[in-house]
Amino acid sequence: SIPLKEARAKGMDIQWDKVPPVRAPTFLGTRAILDYPLEKLVPKIDWSPFFALWQIRGKYPNRGYPKLFNDPVVGDHAKQLFHDAQVMLKDIVAHKKFRARGVMGFYPVNASGDDIQVYRDETRSEVVATFHGLRQQSLREGLEDGPFLCVSDFIAPKGLPDYLGLMAVSCGFGCDELCQEFDKDDDD
Repeated sequence: SIPLKEARAKGMDIQWDKVPPVRAPTFLGTRAILDYPLEKLVPKIDWSPFFALWQIRGKYPNRGYPKLFNDPVVGDHAKQLFHDAQVMLKDIVAHKKFRARGVMGFYPVNASGDDIQVYRDETRSEVVATFHGLRQQSLREGLEDGPFLCVSDFIAPKGLPDYLGLMAVSCGFGCDELCQEFDKDDDD
């Protein structure tokens, strides 16, 4: 590794005067979604982690969902498990056993060295939070001269407008209650 001072000197050098201006988000601040319709999420489910959790894996060329249904060894089992999951999922959606919620926010920001300063509003006069960045210091083969990156390298410096978007989402609201139902019925 190299000293932090040297890593900072060899950080990403973005020519901000050549970068097109950043478009401001449609709103600043935080917004919450308290009950997003589950039926809109179901078509977007990636079933690959589901089958990986159950350790069901087809052999090439039948790897991954939905190809593993064609696998001569695990295909029938995968189809049955998927069917059972669909029945359970339809019940969860129909009876709103889970609630999908999210919170998102857009905030004015600027880089300050390795840190990102978050401002209260577009005046950028009051810093309300600071995200402290960690700069790479490890030497990498073929990249001994850098750049040694930090997330703040990709945020405009003071004097130029930039924004940070944050979000947190979960479909797990109601999961504890459903687990208690299963426990009560000795259904694991």
